[in-house]
Amino acid sequence: MTKAKILHKDISSGNILIVGDAGILIDWELCRRIDTETARSYEKTVSLFTFSTIAWSDCLVYQGTYQFVSARLLLNTTQEHVHNVGDDLESFVHVLTWAAIKYASNELTPANRSHHLKNFDSVQYAAFSKVEFFQRDMLAIESIGLKQQPLSAVLEAIYTGFGHRYGSLEHKKLKKLNQQAAEAELEKLETHDWLYNTLRDALEDSEWKAATDGRVNQEVLEDDKYLTNRQKNRKKSMIPEYEEELNSNAKRSRRG
Repeated sequence: MTKAKILHKDISSGNILIVGDAGILIDWELCRRIDTETARSYEKTVSLFTFSTIAWSDCLVYQGTYQFVSARLLLNTTQEHVHNVGDDLESFVHVLTWAAIKYASNELTPANRSHHLKNFDSVQYAAFSKVEFFQRDMLAIESIGLKQQPLSAVLEAIYTGFGHRYGSLEHKKLKKLNQQAAEAELEKLETHDWLYNTLRDALEDSEWKAATDGRVNQEVLEDDKYLTNRQKNRKKSMIPEYEEELNSNAKRSRRG
C-alpha cells in the first residue's frame, strides 16, 4: 500500500496464502489507488440485509468479504463512508482473531467456539459482535483462553488499540483526561505503523520464537442454518489446497 499506493479492500482469510515463511495477498478485484477518490462502477457490493433492529428496508453498502469487513463500514448504510487504511487494518485483525479462535489451542468449549465463529458468518450480528469484542478491550482475548501466551499478548495489545475506535472504556477514560491523547489513539489506527510495529516486535520476541504454534483441529459444532448458499460454498472452498497438503503430509508420516 505504501509503495504502490494501492488499497486492497478485501482482506480475508481466503485472500491470504502462506507459502513457506512468506505471505501472499491475492484477489485484488476491489482495490483502488489511494491517490484518487474516483470509484469504479463495479466497486460496491450491496448486501441483502441491514443491521437495523426495526426495519430491513435499507440496503447496507460495504466492500469485501463481510465476515472480515470492519465494523465501522458494516454499521454505516450510506456510501459516504469511504473504505480507508484503518478499515483494511481492522480486517487483518478480524482474520487473525478468527484464525486464533478456530485453529490456535484455546480453552473455548466447542459450543462457545462455534458461537464466536458463527458471529463472523451472521449477516445480522457480525457488526455488533465485532464492536462488542473491541469494546471489551483485552478482556475479549482473555476470554478465549489462548494457550500460547505470546499470541495472546499481541492480540490483547491489538484489541486495546482498536478498542479506541469503538469507544472502549479505556478510550472513554482517556478522552475525559486528555482529549488530544484520545484523538492520537484514533489517528494511529489509520496508518500501518502502529499495527506493523506491534506485530514485528512480537515476531522478534524470544518467547514467540520458542513457542510452538501449529494448527489444532478443534471441535466445532457445525450449523449452517444461518448461512446463505454462497456462504456455505465459500466455506467449502476456502482452503482446499491446504487441507489436501495436511492429509498428504499425514499419510507420508504414517508410512515413515
